[in-house]
Amino acid sequence: MKYVVAASALLMACGGPPAQSGGEMVESSEAPYSCDPDTMAKWIAWAEASDEGLWEGDPEHEVRFSFIRSYGGEEVMDPPFFSIRDVEVSGDSIFIADASGCRVVCMGLDGSVIWTAGEQGEGPGHFNAVYKIAVNGGYVLVADGMLDKVEIMDRSGRVLDLVPVGNPTDVLFVDDSTFAVLSEMEPGGDVHVFAVSGEKLFSFGEAQWFRHPENVTFRMQDSFNALLAPDSVLLVSMWNTYHLYPCHLGSRTVGRDIAREYPTEVREPEFHTDGDQMGGQFYRNMGRLFVGPEGMLNVELANYTRNGQIRSAEDTTLAPVKLIDRYDWDWNYLDSYCLPLPGGVGAYSAECGFLVLDYETGALLRFTVQTGN
Repeated sequence: MKYVVAASALLMACGGPPAQSGGEMVESSEAPYSCDPDTMAKWIAWAEASDEGLWEGDPEHEVRFSFIRSYGGEEVMDPPFFSIRDVEVSGDSIFIADASGCRVVCMGLDGSVIWTAGEQGEGPGHFNAVYKIAVNGGYVLVADGMLDKVEIMDRSGRVLDLVPVGNPTDVLFVDDSTFAVLSEMEPGGDVHVFAVSGEKLFSFGEAQWFRHPENVTFRMQDSFNALLAPDSVLLVSMWNTYHLYPCHLGSRTVGRDIAREYPTEVREPEFHTDGDQMGGQFYRNMGRLFVGPEGMLNVELANYTRNGQIRSAEDTTLAPVKLIDRYDWDWNYLDSYCLPLPGGVGAYSAECGFLVLDYETGALLRFTVQTGN
């Protein structure tokens, strides 16, 4: 029997500091969305203890955040979005994948809505699960993992084309005229490269992400995370693993896992059957890949609980911080730093700063970032 399972996942915020950091962790009262410096220092030290980073303890690379403003959230009477699943920044515009609204929202940095595109349905311009988007100077890509498609829009939100792709779970531009889609269900591998005209150019790369029962296909949303690195290398991770694979677009080969040693063991997926029904529970071990402050590779880490374990249904305690690792472009681990709240990384740019999803309120928060002394 062949099963197709729409797998559930625990995707909320990370947990709290590990027990060995000692003491009760306290948020700072001096400013909104800030955290006690001692709390942050202990959490960073715990994360860095499992590996040796080249920048550990170097004040020249310290990362500091200052809250600027919020967008949306439960206190706004008419919020511009309802449920963020992905964020992109391009110039002075913020693009949001609004999962509950089944649409894309384009806002200015001042919070004004420039346009919205999409609604629930099945035809062109309609969506069921908007989980990943990508933006460049001319196009907006929208991946719908349930309707098996990537829609190509212009920068005003007008639909130009619809590209069929089985369960697309991430999408990003390779250059101005091509884009990559991550999918295990699309034939040919994990990485699938298309022209903006809609033509499929090639597929490759089947990494060993996790063990799962035979004759089972898992339909998962936003499970892959990808980033275009130098030298036409596509870095790919999957949120239920600690793996980070460089996929070489030129040679169409997959390199060795470059992920460092993490402070906890990965929490493996759990599967169960009930008659002819099968279900799965997946746990978020790794998050977004992005180019962060100082131009290095940044990797958002897991949903840790207060005792330093991966968050589960039995332990949902939230932490006051979210950890991020940094690597250089030779794949050396540099150090770890943390956001001063248990939020999810939305996007980062040097001009905009950090956009962070506040798990508690659903708001999108904007921070400026300073590095060094």
